[in-house]
Amino acid sequence: MSDWKDKIRKDLVPFANSNTKLDCLENGDEFIVTWVARNKKLTASFRIVEEKINVTFESVSMSYSSFLASPSMSDMLGIAGMILQMHEESFFVDTKAKNPESVDNSRSAIRLLSDEVINQEQGSTNVLFVNADAGAGKTEVLKQLVFDQADKYIKGDANFLYLYVNAQGRALAKLDEALATEIQDLRASNLTYHVVPTLTRNNIIVPIIDGFDELLGVMGYEDSFSSLRRFLAELHGQGCLIASARSTYFQQEFLSRANRPSSGLGGITISQIDIQPWQDEELDDFLDKRFHQEPNPQLKLEPFKSAMVRIFSADKNAMLKTKPFFLSAAAALLLSGVSINEDDLLEQLVGGFIERERSEKLLDKHGKSLLSVDQIRQFLQLVSEEMWAGEVRSLDRETIKEIADLAFDANKIGPDVSRILQERASTMAFFTNSTHRDGVEFEHQLFFSYFLGESIAALAISNSDELFRTLVRATLPDGVASSAARRLVATGRAAADIVNECNGVARRGSIRPLHLRENAGALIAEFIREDGVDEQCNEYEGLRFSGIVFAGIVFPQVAIVNSSFLDVEFRRSDLSKCEIKNCVGKDLILQDITVNPSYTSLDINGVSLDSNVFGLRVRQEGRIRPIFRLSEVRKVLSQCSFPGINDAEPIRIDDNILALVEKLFRKFDRSNVFWPTDDVNRNITQDENWDKLMGILISSGLVVQERVSAQSGAPRPHLRLTVPSEVVVMGQIQSGKVPEQVQNFWDDLKSEWPAN
Repeated sequence: MSDWKDKIRKDLVPFANSNTKLDCLENGDEFIVTWVARNKKLTASFRIVEEKINVTFESVSMSYSSFLASPSMSDMLGIAGMILQMHEESFFVDTKAKNPESVDNSRSAIRLLSDEVINQEQGSTNVLFVNADAGAGKTEVLKQLVFDQADKYIKGDANFLYLYVNAQGRALAKLDEALATEIQDLRASNLTYHVVPTLTRNNIIVPIIDGFDELLGVMGYEDSFSSLRRFLAELHGQGCLIASARSTYFQQEFLSRANRPSSGLGGITISQIDIQPWQDEELDDFLDKRFHQEPNPQLKLEPFKSAMVRIFSADKNAMLKTKPFFLSAAAALLLSGVSINEDDLLEQLVGGFIERERSEKLLDKHGKSLLSVDQIRQFLQLVSEEMWAGEVRSLDRETIKEIADLAFDANKIGPDVSRILQERASTMAFFTNSTHRDGVEFEHQLFFSYFLGESIAALAISNSDELFRTLVRATLPDGVASSAARRLVATGRAAADIVNECNGVARRGSIRPLHLRENAGALIAEFIREDGVDEQCNEYEGLRFSGIVFAGIVFPQVAIVNSSFLDVEFRRSDLSKCEIKNCVGKDLILQDITVNPSYTSLDINGVSLDSNVFGLRVRQEGRIRPIFRLSEVRKVLSQCSFPGINDAEPIRIDDNILALVEKLFRKFDRSNVFWPTDDVNRNITQDENWDKLMGILISSGLVVQERVSAQSGAPRPHLRLTVPSEVVVMGQIQSGKVPEQVQNFWDDLKSEWPAN
């Protein structure tokens, strides 16, 4: 009973006034708790019936979740009403999504997300990652999910709410600050940040963190993860969290840190939903709705549709057709009377909005333009630079005025014109009112990325010192590296020059932050991608990579020949379309990379399987799967022309034991803990060799056994992995350079179950 008492006390403490205490009286099978909330004394009694908590509160009997959601506690009904009230009316196109581990076809993203949340695993905090490229519409999907659920809650058709948290651009703002800001915006008097973990643990709220990757990326992953760890640790392996990110790289980085015993986290299980690109069905639905939302008397529906199809049929724009952001921006220009051709769409969008600002809005009393196109561009770049320097995505209006004063020299344009521009600066194209305070932010993250990328491209050409200071600040947001690369390719810069410039930045100084090396790698990779847009497969020869980290990069179809890799790391990058031929490597790390044996070439001399490879995944038939058996790792790398596999002799262990170990580590690939008592794991724990294997896992130090309280309050044991799963795999090599606990594990397996 003490476990139940501890649970109830822990849940109720955040509701009580600070500097007050909860009084808990135990009367047989009943707990009577008294506390003070908003200076009002409250009392509730709790009984445990068949592993559930029944509550009597304010003379009404109710379930425990109904008690926590009641008007005197968190007032979820009031929160739902505020969500509906704050929702901005707009049309929504039902976007498709898919679980990459499922054989099912893609279906409605809203329905799939709802099903995944409802069907969450017990015993772990379920972190559901929603992956999509920038501009693919994931934010719109998540906001619609929040709205639909609030509507169902009001009607009595749902028993929990989603809490949307906009973490995009919240560099220095920690997760608790982001949560507190969203709650403040909801004007919820009963709901505070401190209550959110209680409501999440009890499945009354499911937080949605939009921009999870930015929280992880700012100021290095280690520092940023601490704020997430504090929140997740309060969940004690319960509840559910949805997080959007640009790629699977961030969820694997997250899981590798959650695996550490020092993380202080309960059980965490990761699942993934991929937002699918729009197809013709979604495009046609969007065009109909968008045209009728803002009809243009000069433009009929069919010509409008034909113009949009023509624009996005061009090779340069074909991939953008699948992204709602670009479709929406192009439609806005067409409906406003601006013509668009089949050239680079992003450049036309930016150019079209700037020209409209210059020729139609920023005019003097005689109708003459006050600024040139270049002056407007310079101002927008300065704004993006100020946001990046301050690690924010919004600026107050006074700061915008100061930037305008700096950009538009009054001595050249005159004080009267300067004053007019300062007043109008915060309402210029690309800006919108900030949702969090009386400030200004870019209308879309991609516009911020575009102008910051333009600035970085200029620095890469002219000012390596300032380029270093810019890239060392934090992990570049999505789209910045591609924007910079696009500009560098347009200037005719050679790949070798870009690689050398990035090498210099990555190797500068005695302390080289990981994100600095990753930013340099991102610039190189995006340059290669942009440089090869018009080619089926670009080939580069004689490149010298040094000090670079390619982190989570999905490389385009490219061939790199007769080149060298010194102190370079490919970490969780996809090389399935990459050919590396007749190259040399020294201190090269290939960590958890993805390859396609039918295409990938890794012909790199000077590296070996036992010293340079740590984890491997295979892309086949559109799916990616990790490889856990060394024999298959050797086979796949041989198919990829990797020369350094001959000396990597495997430790020979009974095949049945290897199969059991493989099943276990497939579990660890998506969860930081393993629950031996769960029915879903019976295919592992009922094996006749499981008890002995678990003993070796613990004695070797590869896992630690912990006991935590589940939702019912009853402690259950689980196993937590102490090193990343991909490192464990490489311990099968006799000469492998792996941590001591990994080597001990495989040595003990060989001693207990040698191969016949």
